[in-house]
Amino acid sequence: MQAQIINLLDGLQAQRGLTYLFISHDLSVVQHISDRICVMYLGKLAETGPVGAVFDSPLHPYTQALISAISVPEPGAARQRIVLQGTVPAP
Repeated sequence: MQAQIINLLDGLQAQRGLTYLFISHDLSVVQHISDRICVMYLGKLAETGPVGAVFDSPLHPYTQALISAISVPEPGAARQRIVLQGTVPAP
């Protein structure tokens, strides 16, 4: 169902020249539908840039942790999961 909705949004964007503001923790979806990405941490902008640049070389630890949480479709593929340590500071 999710893939169908994303494909529908993608088709509408291409047909009508739309721009979306898409807010999600699911970076695999964000990577699929976005040209640019902004990562927020505690309500502040932590990192921004073209999707390829942010995914290839994430600079902020929160961005790195989010990307490491993306499921890999290959069983047994080696992947290092980044888990942020400590407590979340009060916003």
